[in-house]
Amino acid sequence: MNATLPNLVLVHGWASPPGVFAPVEAALSARFHVIRAAMPGYGDGEVESPADVDRLAARLRAVTPSNAVWLAWSTGALPALALSTGPAPHVGQLNLVAPVVRFERTDDWPHGARPGVIDAFRAALAGRADSLVRRFSRMVMYPDIGRDRAEAFARDVDGAGIAPAALAAGLDLLAAADLRSRLADVTVPVTLIHGERDAVVPIASSDYVLTQLSDARLCRLAGAGHAPFITHGPEFMEHFQSHGRH
Repeated sequence: MNATLPNLVLVHGWASPPGVFAPVEAALSARFHVIRAAMPGYGDGEVESPADVDRLAARLRAVTPSNAVWLAWSTGALPALALSTGPAPHVGQLNLVAPVVRFERTDDWPHGARPGVIDAFRAALAGRADSLVRRFSRMVMYPDIGRDRAEAFARDVDGAGIAPAALAAGLDLLAAADLRSRLADVTVPVTLIHGERDAVVPIASSDYVLTQLSDARLCRLAGAGHAPFITHGPEFMEHFQSHGRH
């Protein structure tokens, strides 16, 4: 460990390996001491991850240094935001990629996934989890027209040793979590990076989040989907290096 480098905490999302940022980690490691913050149940031998935002945030707080730069993706934004609130936040500076603040669409939240998606995922998980992972991988990689990246992502998920109970708990988390009312309590600077063709979390969600934070900016990646650090690595790094909070 190079003590002169600032700490950068990487947080993955649901049904993704803790090393999901691997395509850009080499570039990140040139400027930061990189720490992968794995959610419980994601290859660490634990059975499941907490299905409550604050309990999950407490678990990540216990294994990460204070005042670090964070780079959190998708569902990983939920605990990251929870740790960025109040007069003494655990997070120093926050970068969010395609962040979830409320997952499914409701009457007062038009920027979510269509209703019933989580129930459909629960049913698929109870049947053939491998089929669900491959379906989700295609959503993550969309609009990438090739199948190679989606298949590679699915293999990485399979190889990560993620406990099925952790996947189920993650769906419960996505069903219940709603951080919209807490965004005004975020006290750290935030950069949002979002692909304009995201098929998992609509970019309109980040447009809304931008209006609710006191110190935030949004980088829009034309042509990118839910995982721009995989599909659009150079563009993602350009945005992060030029506009990220670090």
